[in-house]
Parts: sequence; structure tokens; C-alpha cells
Amino acid sequence: MSINMPYVKLLLGLRVAQEREGYQVSRGAGVFSHFGYNFGRVGSCPVVTIRKTAWKTALKELEWFMSGDDACPEGVLRDVWWKGQLNPNDELMHSYPAQLRCSPTYDGHFDQIAWLREELKTNPSSRRLCLTAWNPGSMATMVEDNQNDMTPTVCHTVWNQFSVRNGQLHMNAVFRSTDVVLGLPHNLVQHRALQLYFAYHARVPAAPFYTLFCNDVHYYDHPDHHDFVNYLGENTYACLGHGWTSENELLYTPTSNEFRAKDFSIRDELPEPLYTRKIARTL
Repeated sequence: MSINMPYVKLLLGLRVAQEREGYQVSRGAGVFSHFGYNFGRVGSCPVVTIRKTAWKTALKELEWFMSGDDACPEGVLRDVWWKGQLNPNDELMHSYPAQLRCSPTYDGHFDQIAWLREELKTNPSSRRLCLTAWNPGSMATMVEDNQNDMTPTVCHTVWNQFSVRNGQLHMNAVFRSTDVVLGLPHNLVQHRALQLYFAYHARVPAAPFYTLFCNDVHYYDHPDHHDFVNYLGENTYACLGHGWTSENELLYTPTSNEFRAKDFSIRDELPEPLYTRKIARTL
């Protein structure tokens, strides 16, 4: 099934539920949101094609997170994706990079990525194969630590659990907060890449899907975002069917023990996007 179908269903459902769910204001911006959403299964080519998904940049962002380096890389990540959300030194302190590779413990620091790679090899039937970037103490002081009121706490990789079943690596993911228009299309790719990466280290194939649950799902009260959602409503059948016959999938050809964005590719070519208007960032 094309990822476009559950994606369109989610956004149109948010539009219909506006009056029932109410209007929320967070970090100075208004959103239409729903609390508690089972997105369901995300398949082997999790690229939303209705509009262009910058999946390569999304994987470069994940590579940064997985590196453990607080400094945001120069280029589109620093100048666009994380603009206005970093500390004065263009760093993201105590967030994804630190929590994944240098999570504080009572007697030092803990590398979750290295530990999980090894556990998947030596103890694949464990029910403790979990990955989380949510450290309550760090999240509570994120703004102060980064000297920036606009620095967010971690939104995804809040909870990922892995399990080797029937010779395949399965994964369940929980997201804390999901910007459905701009953020979710990139997060869908990032987490499939995580599954492929850890499947390689588990020495088993990845299951053909992973299961996603989102807590707060929302889109912003901004003209560009409303225009996109309205387009989906006016062109629902075309959007649902876009890429329906595609047999593409995200592929992983490792060149390193570490996560590298360049090691991922899409089989064949993605269809041209339907919606080509630019959508502004809201924060």
C-alpha cells in the first residue's frame, strides 16, 4: 500500500476534527491537533510523494543525530531545518545526539546505539531492545540548556522497540509530537532507515513494515498549511492513488559500522509530486 493513503487520511481527519478536538497554542503557534493516533504500518518505501519529500536531507539529519555530535552540520540543516532552534554556538545540546550516543547515567555515560547493535547480535530474543532519546531531566531543561526559547525537546525517536521474530527484525515506534505537513514525511523515512540499519547488525532482514503510534499529531494554523490540506480535500482520489503502482523501496548498502546517509537509496525513481507550491516553516 502506498504511504500516501494513511498520510492523506490523517490530514483530512485532522481537518474534520477541528471543532471537536479544539485549537491548541504551543511555542507561540496555533495548531489543529489530535492526541493519540495509531498511524499503523509503514511500508518498505515510506516516501510521501504527493509533494516533494527531502528524504536524503532527512537521512543526513539522522546521521547527525546518530553521530553524537552536538554541533549542527553546516548547510540546509543549520540554515533551514534547525534555523532559530539551536544555541548561540549552532549546537543542539542534550538532545538527539547526546541522548543516543552519550546518555547520562549515575556513573558516567551510555552509548545506546553501540549497545543495541551488540544486543541484537547476541540476545535477539530480548524484550529489552529499546531505543529512546527521551531523558526526562534533559527534556525539562532543554530551553535553558540551549539558551533558546524555541529549542524543542525530542519529537521522534522517543521510543523505538525492536524484536527479532520469524527471522525478521520488527520495530514499533512512538512519536511524541508530529507536524504532519512538514515533519512526518521525513520522520517516516528516518525510522525505516533505522530499522534497516539495525536489521543489518542483527544479521536478519528487516520486516517489510514497521508500526507507528503518534501521540500529538497536528498541522499549523498557517495559510500555506491550510492550502495544502485543502488541496488534499479537493484532489483526494488523485492523491490517494499517486504512486500506487510503484514497487519502490528504501535500500541499505552499508559501507560503515556507523549510520551513513549515503548508504541508502530508493529503488527506481519516485513519481513526480502533485503539489509543487512551497510550504513555509512556521517556527
